[in-house]
Amino acid sequence: GDNEALGTRGEYYFLVQAALILFIVIGGLPILGPYLQAIGGPGLLLGGVVVGLKSLTDLGSDSLSPFPSPPKGSTLKTDGIYGQMRHPLYTSLLMIMAGLSISTNSADRLLLTAVLWYFLEVKSDKEEEFLMDVYGQEYADYKISVPGKFLPADLMDDMPWNQK
Repeated sequence: GDNEALGTRGEYYFLVQAALILFIVIGGLPILGPYLQAIGGPGLLLGGVVVGLKSLTDLGSDSLSPFPSPPKGSTLKTDGIYGQMRHPLYTSLLMIMAGLSISTNSADRLLLTAVLWYFLEVKSDKEEEFLMDVYGQEYADYKISVPGKFLPADLMDDMPWNQK
């Protein structure tokens, strides 16, 4: 009825949708845009480098490969940053590319970063098939204990869209 409390019909979802459409139409974020470009972009880029270095250090050279199949003689890494998310090197790559896109104010780069994210989702699914073939139940258990593919599960659980 007319006496429903504000927010009970999902008004906040509509307000966010309307604001996003407005910002897309006007071509940016009023007031925040320059700060996002000057601080957010480089922050993401630098954060991606840090995540990448930590990932490389925790992975070790015996398991590093650009290909989805693990190298012969590699060992399954389940601790360090790999105890938080299963594919932190891909996270690093996405953070760096998103940071570069924002820093250079490039819609093309940002769109390509979204395509890269989709591609890494597909590639990591294939990679996980190879990991299951090589490590079997050990990898199945790891996937259960570390449910986050590119982001820590704890972080994802705290996102507004996952709140009940």
